[in-house]
Amino acid sequence: MYDRRDFLRTLSVLTLAPHACTREKRQATRTLVNDIHSQLNPTQVTDVVSPDSVEAIREIVREARRAGRALSIAGGRHAMGGQQFGTDTVLIDTTKLNRVLNFDPEAGRIEVQAGIQWPELIDSYLGAQDG
Repeated sequence: MYDRRDFLRTLSVLTLAPHACTREKRQATRTLVNDIHSQLNPTQVTDVVSPDSVEAIREIVREARRAGRALSIAGGRHAMGGQQFGTDTVLIDTTKLNRVLNFDPEAGRIEVQAGIQWPELIDSYLGAQDG
């Protein structure tokens, strides 16, 4: 039979258990990110998401707003000033947004998605000029 002391001890363990589980779970979902050149900006983010459409980005922004989370945005991770990552933010990785949307050779304009990198852009540009 439990006495008052055993009851309080059990109750205190049960009260702390959900907090401890949540804390472990939160730490397990954190991801370390960094720029690829200097490696001087290691930053822990809560999540890394890689949208492949504008609608996917809209949903990520809506979800972050609902959850009260801040966002960071990074593509090729070439910036070395530490500005591309925020600690404990949701990182939007734009590398899947790498398409050329419109090319107007007469006006000399090319419209691209936010995650495109120079090799993809140049390949597309040269391919559009074949013939």
